[in-house]
Amino acid sequence: MRFESRFDKVTAAEAGIRAEDIRELLTSYTDGDIHEEVHAFCLLHRGRVIAEGAFSPFRMEERHELFSGTKALVGAAVGFAEAEGILSEEERVADIFPDLLPENPSEELFSLRIRHLLSMSLGMEGQAVHTLSALKAGEMPFSRIRAVLARKFVHAPGEVFSYDNEASYLLSAIITKKTGLSLEEYLSPRLFAPLGIETPSFGKDKDGICYGYIGARLTVEEYALLGELYRMDGVYGGKRILPEGFVKKAILKRIDTPPMPGADWGEGYASHFWLGRHGSFRFCGAFGQMCAVFPQRELVFAVLSGADYFNIPHILEKFYDKILSRISPAPISPAEDGTLYRFTKDLTLPYRLSHIPPTIPRFEQTLFSVKPEGTFKTLRVSHSSDSLTLTLDGETVVSLGLRAPVRTVIDKTRTRFPYPTEVHDTVLCASAYFESTDLLVAHLRVIGAPYALILRLSLSEKTAEFTPLRFM
Repeated sequence: MRFESRFDKVTAAEAGIRAEDIRELLTSYTDGDIHEEVHAFCLLHRGRVIAEGAFSPFRMEERHELFSGTKALVGAAVGFAEAEGILSEEERVADIFPDLLPENPSEELFSLRIRHLLSMSLGMEGQAVHTLSALKAGEMPFSRIRAVLARKFVHAPGEVFSYDNEASYLLSAIITKKTGLSLEEYLSPRLFAPLGIETPSFGKDKDGICYGYIGARLTVEEYALLGELYRMDGVYGGKRILPEGFVKKAILKRIDTPPMPGADWGEGYASHFWLGRHGSFRFCGAFGQMCAVFPQRELVFAVLSGADYFNIPHILEKFYDKILSRISPAPISPAEDGTLYRFTKDLTLPYRLSHIPPTIPRFEQTLFSVKPEGTFKTLRVSHSSDSLTLTLDGETVVSLGLRAPVRTVIDKTRTRFPYPTEVHDTVLCASAYFESTDLLVAHLRVIGAPYALILRLSLSEKTAEFTPLRFM
């Protein structure tokens, strides 16, 4: 399927950016290997695309897990609901879920309001582990809402920023409680349909409540479109989509944030997204799923990535260094934009080529034991002229390319690889090379996610060792 952009085009020169600076930025994103990589990007100026592309084996038309980028959609849902008179930011959470309160509710719980959820200032201890252990032993049926509300408070609500996924979950639950609709059902006619976006699946718990802090999948262009909608104060294509006044309120700093890796994470928190330097704000998810909006520069920069916690800031720092620090406030002389277009069409992540060694018959004759234990037990390998085939536990088959990465689709009902969901198959794109006549190394990327695995197949030890990268 040929990809066609939803945006009109503008040359880099017309936007005051040198084409060579964009090429330098994109080249810097391929300096590493499978441990740190960018999967796709989209750069807009005044709603027109300057440059965009996906690094093979990822594709522009494919959706990617946003992780906490999902939180921006939760914030938008609250904005719609308040504009429609369904809720108020000043409402007390305890009043919304009176039948799910703990036996002896604290004063802090009764002072917890929706606005505290939006600003990540609940005041509760920890998050996930404390939520799961907050109920009394044997108390059933388990309710995640009840468990969150049973957590202890260490601060008064609104006093201290503490990033907490349960805040997003509670907001999603509030939308469902108030409307009778899931988060995705509520947003579909209000946000996604007007933007021409097919409603993404958010992922739900057993009670039918969207998680809110994870699960939404968008293409990089759809992510950029969300940023452009906010840049334009909620108007897109001449039509108001977000409620009047919502964006101006949403981008205001609600609370200070402590110093974190990366200077932009210390600039404060708004309505379920981050503020940044250069007058920016951004939607941001784990492993580098970012959409940064620069109103003063009229730019939107969306990027989907596979980066660990400490290297996520480098994605923005490189953009600041190679684009923002060099941009002109006015158009510049036309440069080689045609070359830039071709460059972005040929983006690829690095991979190593390999030849079949003379020991391949021994590889095919060996039954390898899988490490670590718990997912698969055994692995066999076979080969053709330019690829290898892995058979795990006699039934799961995965292809490895020796000349270029190849794809394998594993049905969602059968996968034991990471990122299985109730609605998505697992798509692996894998390449392999022989590091020696005794050792095969394979890189397996999960398409639509930052997840990846490294497989080391040792002939002498008869082991197949999987090393997971960037898993939740």
